[in-house]
Amino acid sequence: MPHRHLVLVIGLLVLLLTLIAWRLRGPNPLPTDAPSDRFSAARAVAILGELLREGRPHPVGTPLNRTIRRRIEARFRSLGYTAEVQRQFVCNATPTCATVENVLASPPASAGPWVLLVSHYDSVGAGPGASDDGAGTAALMEVARALGRPSNVAFLVTDGEEAGLLGAEAFVTSPWKDRVAVVVNVEYRGTSGPSFLFETSRGNAGLIPVMRAMARPAASSLFYTIYEMLPNDTDVSVFKKAGLAALNFGAIGDVHWYHTPLDDLAHVDPRTMQHHGDNLLAVTQALQRGFARTDHNATFFDVLNLYLIAWPERWTLWIAIGSLLVLLVGMRGLSWRTVLAGAALSMAAVLIAAIVGAGSSYVAHGRAGSASRLATPEPVLIAMWLAGIAAAILAFSMARTSDRRGLFAGAGLVWNFVAAAAAIRLPGTAFLFLVPAAAFALCVAARAVQPVVAAVITSIAAASVLFPLALFLYSALGKTSLIGIAVIVALVFTTVIPWMEPRRFGLGAAVAAVAVAASAITLAFPVYNAERPQRRSIDHELPSPTVSATVNRNGDLVTVRLASRRAADRLMLDFSDRVDVLRVNGVEPAAPNRPRASARRGVTVYSNEALVEVRAQQGVEFTATDLTYGLPDGRKRDDDGSVPSHRGDVTLSQMKGKLP
Repeated sequence: MPHRHLVLVIGLLVLLLTLIAWRLRGPNPLPTDAPSDRFSAARAVAILGELLREGRPHPVGTPLNRTIRRRIEARFRSLGYTAEVQRQFVCNATPTCATVENVLASPPASAGPWVLLVSHYDSVGAGPGASDDGAGTAALMEVARALGRPSNVAFLVTDGEEAGLLGAEAFVTSPWKDRVAVVVNVEYRGTSGPSFLFETSRGNAGLIPVMRAMARPAASSLFYTIYEMLPNDTDVSVFKKAGLAALNFGAIGDVHWYHTPLDDLAHVDPRTMQHHGDNLLAVTQALQRGFARTDHNATFFDVLNLYLIAWPERWTLWIAIGSLLVLLVGMRGLSWRTVLAGAALSMAAVLIAAIVGAGSSYVAHGRAGSASRLATPEPVLIAMWLAGIAAAILAFSMARTSDRRGLFAGAGLVWNFVAAAAAIRLPGTAFLFLVPAAAFALCVAARAVQPVVAAVITSIAAASVLFPLALFLYSALGKTSLIGIAVIVALVFTTVIPWMEPRRFGLGAAVAAVAVAASAITLAFPVYNAERPQRRSIDHELPSPTVSATVNRNGDLVTVRLASRRAADRLMLDFSDRVDVLRVNGVEPAAPNRPRASARRGVTVYSNEALVEVRAQQGVEFTATDLTYGLPDGRKRDDDGSVPSHRGDVTLSQMKGKLP
């Protein structure tokens, strides 16, 4: 391929990358004077400001949490909905237990079946939860206003989600659950970014027409497949366990602020709010018209957030086999030695990308310690993209043949075999490889296709599905994703570099050197800064225990009565060995959300007293703890720029004992 053609193809990839990044910014937020039937981020942000006017944390059971719950009730009632409170003591499988206060807003005189829109209003102890999930709650209220009280749409704002999905556990035991046809949940694992449809209920093929109603879809069966494998949970996990159909939207950008004091009103992203709201409104209106329940999944993905492509998951393997057969037919007359060389060099590109990426990542994080994300990650992210390009160039520079078409076919062989393997093992992820694989097959079969045309077709196909993944991978996984980004970029460039003029070692080495240099630039920036600070929570232990535990045994049944003399926010009981927790305050723990063993070694209760019943052997040691949010009077945080996270700074006391 002439040099000018290579520059043209790379230029097109840069333009596509720019377009993808622009689309992933999300829609422009609509102002307060937007049409009444549209979702307005400005109106939703104003609602959020009223709900969280104190700007302080409000975990389950705290007085401020109850105050915010009353505001939620009042807001829904002002919109003409009937607002009811479900107050219930509930335990999850862990078990963690609390008295939750869910708010259900429904149209007057409506009995369902409902499209149920869900968010949660409690926060963690460290931050005010403006995005997680105050923004989700405000979005529900703006959607409720825009819809105008249709008879088959209701809204559930759960409590205790941060404590372990407790509000959802309570809801599925109530008569309300039987009125629900489908659940649409909105969540945040960060404070910005696209509104990803990252989870559905099983048998999602019937929901594809609903997903296609989104004007700006950011969705794929990759998210669904990976999330099914992870131990992560949201309220949707409980609804799925209860057999409800569900869609789950979430945002993962700027995770630095997630579960910290910086998850405040100032860091709410109106674009994310608008994207969430547009998605909620569109899928709700589509679900009102009905959807199909099925046992089958679909393979699906969006193209530039413009359109959702989908097909039945059971077709995926057959499509992969068909693509491979077309490729093999198209390779007739090519030298198998050259084809296999192309395949080997493609795999070498992946290996070199991993090596160069690992080296660059090591340089960038050399002084970052345990930090999973850098305050200024841009240089090392650029380095990963350059490492992938360098790896492809270096690998194919080792070719000892001028038969570039054979090398290109070999790269296509790798894509097709990987697509087939993914279709067998993880069909929801196979589209990542199948789309480029099919493009390779068609280009190889059409022998008259010019190299520049083949490179454009295959590279655009690969970049369309893989570049979005490379762009948000760091937000999702932090430094553990860096090598993956380099590998993804190397894979994309195996569609282009086989056509490059041979023996370009110097070019590859130069790009690799620039990658390492870009990583080194990261060292000029601080690991943390004021906007992206270090997380460090303080556990202040009181010198004398304020918690008591009274233990009684009756056969193999042991009861432990816990109490806090300082009216603590939370009690914890941890055992040295596995015990069977039978009841907490008379309530049995819920079943696990996922089919995994529940090795119970402790109980957490959001209260200042609790009665725990367990079945346990004699001699098992235990530690009883009471905990309050914040530090005692006179204790200050060090002025080191760090912020608390998750449960935040706490004051606790402990006492130890042994079961009789």
